Amino acid sequence: MTFPAPAEGFVVTNFLVVSDQDRSREFYRSIFDGKVVREKDPVIMRVANTWLILNVGGGPRMTSRRSRCRLRITLTTRVRS
Repeated sequence: MTFPAPAEGFVVTNFLVVSDQDRSREFYRSIFDGKVVREKDPVIMRVANTWLILNVGGGPRMTSRRSRCRLRITLTTRVRS
């Protein structure tokens, strides 16, 4: 399968970070009739006139104690607002 290249307009590509590529791929294949272009690392699917990229990822990387404290303050502030 080739990437869609419309004569006019544009194509939307959605990049999703998922915890389980196989499960996510099957979900989008069954619900949205997505066509799989690449099976894994990353999963690439064609859904209508869009591309869906499913890749495994983690949370933010903490390099120091100071950055962890800053993140906690930010999250606490958002919860209280």
